[in-house]
Amino acid sequence: MNPVRRRKFPERCACGFKQDHPLVAPRLHFSPPKWVLLCLGATPFPSRVDYHCTRCNVVLDSTKEEKVLRTF
Repeated sequence: MNPVRRRKFPERCACGFKQDHPLVAPRLHFSPPKWVLLCLGATPFPSRVDYHCTRCNVVLDSTKEEKVLRTF
């Protein structure tokens, strides 16, 4: 079996912020069926969450962990 490869993310963005900085925000991504539910007024869990800098738009981390997804 192939080992699961995790994409390498920078520790800091171009602005110098880490993931715990207030200007680093989560960006929710939904699969197409979940978009339909969202448009119908339901509140589905996201499929993936990316943490990005709001100034330079660099992605600092991404997760698909169910525990994290349930918080959104």
